[in-house]
Amino acid sequence: IFTGEDPSVVLKKSNEKSMWSPSSWFYSQKTTVEFPAFSPYCVGFSSRENYDLFLKVRVVNYWKVIQMIVGIVLFFSAPSLSRNPFFHYTSGVSVGVVASLLILIYIVGRFVPVRSTYA
Repeated sequence: IFTGEDPSVVLKKSNEKSMWSPSSWFYSQKTTVEFPAFSPYCVGFSSRENYDLFLKVRVVNYWKVIQMIVGIVLFFSAPSLSRNPFFHYTSGVSVGVVASLLILIYIVGRFVPVRSTYA
């Protein structure tokens, strides 16, 4: 496996590796390659035998990052929020409205007839 920033670097590394170079005798073959996240990268493979190639793409979930940032901000602003009466009243009203809606959905769901999947 030959890695580099562009195809010319990979080709140069491939041409430099020969069977007669002493470094290739002690060269341990890589089985995993990690790519930089925000820059171009190139990989070359050289083998006389069949090989399998598996790519595992790890994507950053930006929604989870935003939730973490909001949680940290909320954690550090907790002392000032706990002394704010407006925050207490609005959070209490919000919890009450959401609880009322959940109870209403539960009660209405009990009265709606359930359709059979085989009917």
